[in-house]
Amino acid sequence: MNDDDAWLKYKHHHKWFNKLWLSEKLGYVCGPSGVKVPKEGWYIHRPIYNLSGMGIGTKRKWLMPHDVDVRPGYFWCEEFEGEHLSIDLEWSYAGPPFWNVVSCYEGIKRDCQRFDMWIKREIEFQLPHFFCELSDVGIINVETIGGNIIEVHLRTSPDPKYDEIIPVFLGEEKNISGYKWIESYEDADKLLDPPRLGFLVR
Repeated sequence: MNDDDAWLKYKHHHKWFNKLWLSEKLGYVCGPSGVKVPKEGWYIHRPIYNLSGMGIGTKRKWLMPHDVDVRPGYFWCEEFEGEHLSIDLEWSYAGPPFWNVVSCYEGIKRDCQRFDMWIKREIEFQLPHFFCELSDVGIINVETIGGNIIEVHLRTSPDPKYDEIIPVFLGEEKNISGYKWIESYEDADKLLDPPRLGFLVR
């Protein structure tokens, strides 16, 4: 299932696709286009909605209170440091905890949009209480940076499940000793350039 499929399936949960709403709910320093940042510094500049995935439109920007430099339809949010995790969690009525970790991968970043590798991790993770609202979805994916939730997907991670996963983009080497090739083309609705061709896994 992709995010556009989840949007159609879970019409009563559309607010969870709104990254600005989620950031406000979690108490982050953030605001939409037209609202000035409280102090100069590095911020993350992202679309409020992005059902195409792949981090389309995400940038790290230096913003100053006297200069609003955020595109309409985008928002700014305080920047977090630390490991970037993609975590699949499954709901259990037998809890607490009600959300249990199914799988977790740490992303080794190339930049705000792209990753050089995902590495399987074993972790314990607790979601805030208000996530109980998603119990009818059953299984979700959250992404975190330094333990801070940055987005929620009403589906599992679409990536293959191996100990190491290397995304391969057009123009990059597809044959590395010790890794298996899995074709998985993704161009994020033609917004991703170069497109991802697949994964090297082991």
